[in-house]
Amino acid sequence: MSTATYQVNPNGAILANGNVADIHEIQVGYDPTSGGVSVNPGLVDKGTTVRFKDPAGGKVRIVFLSPEGNPSDIVCDSDSCTMLIGGVYHFLCYFTPLGADSETPARTGGVLEVHPPRP
Repeated sequence: MSTATYQVNPNGAILANGNVADIHEIQVGYDPTSGGVSVNPGLVDKGTTVRFKDPAGGKVRIVFLSPEGNPSDIVCDSDSCTMLIGGVYHFLCYFTPLGADSETPARTGGVLEVHPPRP
């Protein structure tokens, strides 16, 4: 029997080491022309384990924002997390294209809604 260690984050997410089949991928795409991002799907149910992925095959780093707009929790594309609290989560996105050594910050952030919206 294996034992998993979980880090509970104050924003309502918990880093998870769950079954890969139970992880829902959130595609976070970067548009280099506008500097904007797309998030698909942009809505998940409370209790869903998610992993953020760049559909172009690069790496993405997600920095969740506190209600004051300050950086809080960081989730890299190799991490999965379970969304425990309903609400609207705003985040900044940093992309590392395939073959690149440095990341590019998107000009706009992303939004993920977790339903139901109340804890």
